[in-house]
Amino acid sequence: MRDFFGCYLLTSLDPKNKGRTYIGFTVNPRRRLRQHNGEITAGAHRTKRGRPWDMVLVAYGFPTKVQALQFEWAWQHPTASKAVRGAAQKIGTTAMRGAKGKVRLLFEMLNLDPWCYYPLQVQILSSTYTSLRTNKCLSPPPHVMVSTAPMELLPVVVEDDFDEGPPEEHAEQEDCDDSLIPSADLSMTHDLTDSALSHSALRGQEASAREPGNSDLLSDKDRRKAEKQLQQAEKEQRKADKAKEAAAKLCCVCGEKADAKWFLCTCSVRSHVECLAKRFLKVCIPCIAIPWEYK
Repeated sequence: MRDFFGCYLLTSLDPKNKGRTYIGFTVNPRRRLRQHNGEITAGAHRTKRGRPWDMVLVAYGFPTKVQALQFEWAWQHPTASKAVRGAAQKIGTTAMRGAKGKVRLLFEMLNLDPWCYYPLQVQILSSTYTSLRTNKCLSPPPHVMVSTAPMELLPVVVEDDFDEGPPEEHAEQEDCDDSLIPSADLSMTHDLTDSALSHSALRGQEASAREPGNSDLLSDKDRRKAEKQLQQAEKEQRKADKAKEAAAKLCCVCGEKADAKWFLCTCSVRSHVECLAKRFLKVCIPCIAIPWEYK
């Protein structure tokens, strides 16, 4: 059974793609980075532009793949995620761009429900990137360990022939001259966090094209492209809803399916009573002796 589920942040080392970042999910960071750089095949189509890539950090320790994918989606789309929307508004769209902005957003998310209860670890993979964690970053919960160590010190994981997460992964481009990028690929250069707005815009674009006298607004090629983007946005939304629904039925501590004996907090987190008690004793009061009985 796989016990490693992680979300990672990439940054492009290509001078022509300065500021380009990529967020993804993986069960094997070492192999995943090789895929992104084209050393091995499969699963890295979105990052053909921007090579070579370097992995900035990995956040891991998610109890299940569903919970890791839910975190990945929220990290990719902070303004569309109900859990992260407030933190995203506080940081601001501009401040969330680039590797420094993504790291700041990550530490905000580590303090949000339900992720603040997960036994997560964040490993920054090079001292070069420690400066990305500025004084504007929130401190993580006490039980979340943040370390700086090379990728070789990550836990050993299984070797799958398939990886890594959904095809709807996210790349961000900034600080780059758009004139250097073919117009057909400009959609890759924009932050997908405003997916709800993009969805509405595509609907409006289609409606305008159907109105009498407006048939020239969109060519057949552009209309097909708009319809394809709309279908993709709808697919992402359905996937996020399904992941959220599945995660709501799991214990936030052990990741197993909760039953009738779970504890339901006012903050909507669900967990087994025994799991919550063990986590509380381990994290919050490690040095206090609790009497077994009263005399």
